[in-house]
Amino acid sequence: MNISPRTRWIGMIVGLLSLSVGVNLYVLFKFAGSPSETLEENWEQRSENWNAIQLQNTINRQLGWKASIQGWDTSQEPARVRLQLQDAEDKPLLDADVSYYMFHRAHPDVVYRGKAPMSTMGTYDWDIPSPKEGYWEIRIELTHAGQAFTQTWQEYFQPPTAGPTQ
Repeated sequence: MNISPRTRWIGMIVGLLSLSVGVNLYVLFKFAGSPSETLEENWEQRSENWNAIQLQNTINRQLGWKASIQGWDTSQEPARVRLQLQDAEDKPLLDADVSYYMFHRAHPDVVYRGKAPMSTMGTYDWDIPSPKEGYWEIRIELTHAGQAFTQTWQEYFQPPTAGPTQ
């Protein structure tokens, strides 16, 4: 069977285009049902309000408040996340209204949200059941004395290792 060079080239081009379409369709259908599409909740609204988000970031810097995760207490079930809040003079921020939203970066369907009550001077805690190991994105919004403050960061959680069995 003798195939002309012209037919061979046309066949290769059609074959490569078909392969490209096939791979793209596979990827589209394979990942269309992935929960990772929920990684950024309300992304349309956040993009429309980009200027307001940047203004809030400027206000955050002007306030000088500090928020930091002090650790994950896994000595109990559920685990407890501990947040430390300080004002611009490094004094504890008391009686703030703190909301949190957190999700696992590799499992975005694992989402926790709620209010964090103050447990001690400037420390706010909340519980999450059986946190998965890995990176978590944590977002807080707080209001204190009529001022709003937000912060987002990534925290790596590694569950404690079990001791030797006897």
